[in-house]
Amino acid sequence: MIDGSGRRLVASLTLSTALVALDADAVVLCKKRSGALSIREACKRKETQVDPATTGAVGPRGTAAPAVRVVDANAVPVGDVTDIFGKVAFDVGGAVVVVGTTPSGFRQRARYAHTMPGCAGPRYVVELEPFGLTHEAQVEGAVAYHATAPLQDVGVSSEESDTSASDCTIFGGTILPNGFCCEDAAYTGMGSPPATLDLSRFVPPFHAEAAP
Repeated sequence: MIDGSGRRLVASLTLSTALVALDADAVVLCKKRSGALSIREACKRKETQVDPATTGAVGPRGTAAPAVRVVDANAVPVGDVTDIFGKVAFDVGGAVVVVGTTPSGFRQRARYAHTMPGCAGPRYVVELEPFGLTHEAQVEGAVAYHATAPLQDVGVSSEESDTSASDCTIFGGTILPNGFCCEDAAYTGMGSPPATLDLSRFVPPFHAEAAP
């Protein structure tokens, strides 16, 4: 025998199942005189059609949230936010370059690959997602460094980054004359010599607001 709480649970589960099916099949929800709910293409003569929203199980449809835009200290739009990390996108000659932002300005992040040991020779920017639609930039000060198409295979022997000196030595790296950390590496990635994007026209601090 099912007690009162059990009947309520069964009714709740039945209603939930009914509403899922109702949404999927675009039929109607019908209520009998006993209060039982059924899903039908059309309610019977002694049944009443019920609006699912009145059951409390289906809430009103929300409206789409506005786009969020990053704006600098002079009210100059930096760009629309593309993800939860505050990255904004720039159109650079038809390519989309993504740059991280924070309240204090552009997110400083730099890592470059070298084909020679000891971070000798030219720098390369290796893409973390080489088959994606965008190029993620490395940022030093007010300059973004990014890969450009077509990407090429890069046999990486060492990596140069803005890792702190203490962390660099802990993991066996060496400090270069420019203050960056050089660490051994051995992998093949896809990238290119870095192209640059000037970000100096934007003045920190940054803030976010709803885009018009």
